[in-house]
Amino acid sequence: MAMKEILDLYFNTYTEWYKKEYGSLPKTKYSEKNNTDESIYLPDTLDENGNVCWLPKLQSKAINFEKLENELGFAIHKSIKELFSIYWFGIIEGQYEIGEIWINGVQPGSDVLWRIKDGFEKGKNHYNENAVFFCLGLSDPYTIMLNNDTGEITAVLFYEEESIHLADSLEELLRYFIDNMR
Repeated sequence: MAMKEILDLYFNTYTEWYKKEYGSLPKTKYSEKNNTDESIYLPDTLDENGNVCWLPKLQSKAINFEKLENELGFAIHKSIKELFSIYWFGIIEGQYEIGEIWINGVQPGSDVLWRIKDGFEKGKNHYNENAVFFCLGLSDPYTIMLNNDTGEITAVLFYEEESIHLADSLEELLRYFIDNMR
């Protein structure tokens, strides 16, 4: 299944699950800088805690990764490019055997290329120096990493030098989240 299709399925399933679980659309922290013309925020839903309802929104402009790839000195894995360039969204979250996993959102007004560069910078903390890793998110106490060469997703405890295989691809991880929300 293509990334766009799995993201469509994930966001539809997540939105329905969230409504059943919490009685509202998904929420995220409000940020004035992310409240642009392409905003994912729904008007008039800002609450007293600074949270606002959101829905994913297709990005309208293509992102050119060439300059960043030249700066990094390697090609960025296709699934990272797709995650950061198809939709604007608040968060991706799902249950796994290790606990709840959170993948940081991509919101309009954010510097997408900086976020990707930062994810690779955090990936340098990985104890395996034979591959390039990208930090996708968290599952306390684990850091969720994507192997830029293979696309494999692992949960990593840096101080223990331990990795737990979660999925062979980001699409597979999202499919797992979907199947466990129903």
